[in-house]
Amino acid sequence: MYPLTGDESLLERYYQKTNGDCARWARLFHHVGLSVKNLDDALKNRAIAFFEWRLTAGEPTELRKFTYWLKAECLEPEWRLAAYSRILDVPVAPDADVFAELDALHTMLPTHTEKVVECFAKITDRLKNDTIDIQTEEAKPILNAGLESSDEHVRANAERARENLLRAGRFDFLDMNN
Repeated sequence: MYPLTGDESLLERYYQKTNGDCARWARLFHHVGLSVKNLDDALKNRAIAFFEWRLTAGEPTELRKFTYWLKAECLEPEWRLAAYSRILDVPVAPDADVFAELDALHTMLPTHTEKVVECFAKITDRLKNDTIDIQTEEAKPILNAGLESSDEHVRANAERARENLLRAGRFDFLDMNN
């Protein structure tokens, strides 16, 4: 009904009025993610346009709230994984819990192994500076799938992720047969 940007945009006006209030922006981004699962195609396209607009803004506090977007099965898995990978390229504030994201990645693993392993490797890249809680039960299947892949690029991402985990003192990833 209203454009995303410009003089007639209620969203742009909201962002201008809240002038840098990242907590409010994060709540809005989170609520849009919650709502995506119930949208028709036209509204999904507008939600994706909203995502692109907010990714361009690059506000870390806001982008950390991508969990429900990642879980929204009405959005194409390729889009969700590519969008999450792009978010992981943005320097974001530390996030101590990625359990929900790992759960969503785990569900897409059988059909989208390459992108899931890529995202997981990017999550573990953040272990250098952040304290991130990575659940072994969710991570090991992703690592195993990557390490067993016939694709060299996927294996390289899995090996990088495993090295990151081991450097962070996560020695439960030494034996990958469990």
